[in-house]
Amino acid sequence: MRVVHRGAPGSLSLRPAAGVSGGQGLLITVAFIACWWPGVTAAQTFSGIDYTYSIFDIQGAQSTAASGINNLGQIVGSYSDAAGTTHGFLLSPPPFTPFLRIDNPNPGTFGLTVPRGINDAGQVVGSFDVDPTPSNTRFAGFLITNGVFVPIEAGPNPSDPTFIAGINDHSEMAGNWTDPSYVLHGFAISDHVASLDNFIPFGGPNNSGDIVGVRDYGMSSQVVGVLNFHNGAFVPLPVGGAFGINDLGQVVGVYGRTGFFLSGDTYVTVAPPGSSYSSALDVNNLGQIVGSFSDSNSRQHGFLATPVGSSIPIFPTGSVPGPGGAFQFHLFVVGGSPIVLDPVVAVGYEFATSGGPSFQSILLPAIGASMYEIDVWNGSQYVFYQQLAPGVTLSLGVTGVSRFRVLGIDPTAALDPANPLAFPATVSFVAGGEVNVTMTPITVPEPTGIVLAAVAASLMGVVCNRRFRASMMARSDRALTARSTDRDSASFPAKGRS
Repeated sequence: MRVVHRGAPGSLSLRPAAGVSGGQGLLITVAFIACWWPGVTAAQTFSGIDYTYSIFDIQGAQSTAASGINNLGQIVGSYSDAAGTTHGFLLSPPPFTPFLRIDNPNPGTFGLTVPRGINDAGQVVGSFDVDPTPSNTRFAGFLITNGVFVPIEAGPNPSDPTFIAGINDHSEMAGNWTDPSYVLHGFAISDHVASLDNFIPFGGPNNSGDIVGVRDYGMSSQVVGVLNFHNGAFVPLPVGGAFGINDLGQVVGVYGRTGFFLSGDTYVTVAPPGSSYSSALDVNNLGQIVGSFSDSNSRQHGFLATPVGSSIPIFPTGSVPGPGGAFQFHLFVVGGSPIVLDPVVAVGYEFATSGGPSFQSILLPAIGASMYEIDVWNGSQYVFYQQLAPGVTLSLGVTGVSRFRVLGIDPTAALDPANPLAFPATVSFVAGGEVNVTMTPITVPEPTGIVLAAVAASLMGVVCNRRFRASMMARSDRALTARSTDRDSASFPAKGRS
């Protein structure tokens, strides 16, 4: 078997677009992958691992599916626009461009482009429709390196469809092609091309050369497992369908109608709450999982699952602030478990929740202030709550609060409002469930010279005045409510630290 790069490489069409937002979706990638798997018995060992789910849809899309993630947090996938054309996408945390659209450079094709994987060097692999007839579809693989789009056709005939399953940091790839008799054949590409006719890859390789897929596909003896294409070692897996593997040997996939994560003998379901179908398609070395799910209204969305307790920042579902300048997070959270939200901010910001549990606690970084001011919303306006030092967790009580703001960030810190890494804040929630979180930056024009000194003085004057008022309020407050270090000791949020 040989891999043929048919045609001259073209320049990749990467178009900056309007980011991601809430919307509807339809499963794309899994639609033509999951149907290849016959039923196989799954493992029955479960653990208590939980995830925070970040839900996203490409703005204006009728469908969204995430299919690959690297160790830098970059995510690739596909979406269908209003005209029915399927595009690829690349979502990236800072300092990368937040959103790029990926289209194959051949204007004569129908436009079906489906990225499947991305390595830490930013190389993207996947498949695209090379048939110019809208009523027909024939896939070829592709590799994108530094913006150059290279078609890959692995079969001996130009009409043989090719799918690329993934790429590792050594630029090694794996995938499969289909012959005219509709028989699948596996292959891997390293410094040479390896034919894997008794093994069909559906995910990987990782940096050790491990691929997940099926041995003896289509036969009564077929087995799902991990194959190392360098030495031929094969390890069977007790799962229904494996689609991704990281360098730790952890595997993700789909069993029945639910995604899963498998690490050794630990099997964990991966499904946003309320989903009627979910698929886990890739996992990075940090344990972050990407995939797609269908909600109760049969709307399909992409998701990023981050392990609970992780210090990995969760970025807003959008590269541009939404209405009112708020950065939006559509999440499924676990009660009492902290997550790190990383918005862009300047001299302060506002938190708000809607349609879900309230905030339980706050932990702020030591950036631009030695002491912050926390104000809470009383239903009509913000009222002073407490001063908070960086690195100290502030409990908001057993019932929590749905809205608060942070003031006191020194403008001389010159936090860049365009840098989502500027001010990571950790929050937890009073209960588990689905929640929408907004973080609205409080900004001022970038001050310089005398203007900078004046702005700093005025803002510090406000904070100092509020600190004086806080000390006076504290004296009278003792007659009304005790300070508490127990976050569950009062039904109204206690003005204490925990």
